[in-house]
Amino acid sequence: AARREVRAALARAVQLLGELGRAGQSERFGPVVLYVIHTQDKETLREFGAALRREVRGPGGDMATYAQELIREGRQEGRQEGRQEGQVATIESFLRAGIGWPIIKQATGIDQEEFELLRRQTSASDRTS
Repeated sequence: AARREVRAALARAVQLLGELGRAGQSERFGPVVLYVIHTQDKETLREFGAALRREVRGPGGDMATYAQELIREGRQEGRQEGRQEGQVATIESFLRAGIGWPIIKQATGIDQEEFELLRRQTSASDRTS
């Protein structure tokens, strides 16, 4: 039921974004698209992007381009966060196995100071997600 409600709300958002685009106000829809990128799963995001592209044919087409750019940026951010989380997990595994920092630095290119920063960043992003 909740998924149906989300889809209905996103369908309405697409309609409203289309109206903004046709009215020449496409710069105003960025926060909505960013919200969707950061709160929805990949399948919902794909559906949202496809619906937005269908809605914004003709006048206001630059909005679809902007939406695609924001969606692409969101995916890149997600991949970057995933890489960072993977690096942290790998280094933590090395540490649990008793491997010292000289070998960890050689294997990952990350020293202890960089690791601590990376770990703080990934734990901070977990709290804001």
